[in-house]
Amino acid sequence: MTNKDIDYRIYLTFLKDSTYNKSLDFRYIYNSNYYSNKVYFLEKLNISKSNLNNLIRKFLKFNLVVKDTILNDNLELKQIYKFNELDNNFVLLDDKEIEKLLILTSNEIKVYLVLRYTLYDCNFRNIELSYIAKNIGLSETNTARTIRKYIDNLKEKDLIEYSYYFEFIENKNIKRYKFRIKE
Repeated sequence: MTNKDIDYRIYLTFLKDSTYNKSLDFRYIYNSNYYSNKVYFLEKLNISKSNLNNLIRKFLKFNLVVKDTILNDNLELKQIYKFNELDNNFVLLDDKEIEKLLILTSNEIKVYLVLRYTLYDCNFRNIELSYIAKNIGLSETNTARTIRKYIDNLKEKDLIEYSYYFEFIENKNIKRYKFRIKE
């Protein structure tokens, strides 16, 4: 998710309109559905046809989506765009969760996904703001204010909870954050 060339809001829009294969645990879009519904995606995303084609090329280039085949219900082999794990950090999102994320900016989505992945096995966890910054492709220095803005927006939209406390280290008060994903 460190790649700034990818708009994760648009990626999630495609993900939302994909089909979930429960037995194999991945999401996909039939190539034929994508091509026949191009106008739908153009209108939904409010972008030009060339921008849409560029996005698909970027998704393929950065391995967010791969071309694959699948057997459909009629046992016909069909071409699909299969959605890959994000940066090999697997976060499975359901439709309701994706819908909530579509109102966010691309960077807010990336922050949420980093938190969601990091908190997959626990309720609350201490997470450094610099860790979040690094994992969304921002510099680890001078980004505390930017990351705080993103986490405040996520908290305001009722997606996360966080608290902070101060820890005295080497004659400095260090602000520490404790996060939780809201259900």
